Amino acid sequence: MSTDLHTLTATEAGRRIRAGTLTAVDLMESCLARIAAREGTIHAFAFFDEDAARKAAEAAGPGPLHGIPVGVKDVLD
Repeated sequence: MSTDLHTLTATEAGRRIRAGTLTAVDLMESCLARIAAREGTIHAFAFFDEDAARKAAEAAGPGPLHGIPVGVKDVLD
């Protein structure tokens, strides 16, 4: 697995997942590694559940965002 998968656009990641050349789990693991490396400096998350993120990637079903990690900001009304 490439550790720079987190740099893919959502469009490219989705294309690779649909083509079977990338799994949602591999993409999530890359994103989790990047979060672990940067969160101590950036403090982007008020709450983050790494286990739930992994389970969601493992259970990702077909659809337009199949396997694409999404963060939700708590400042939206």
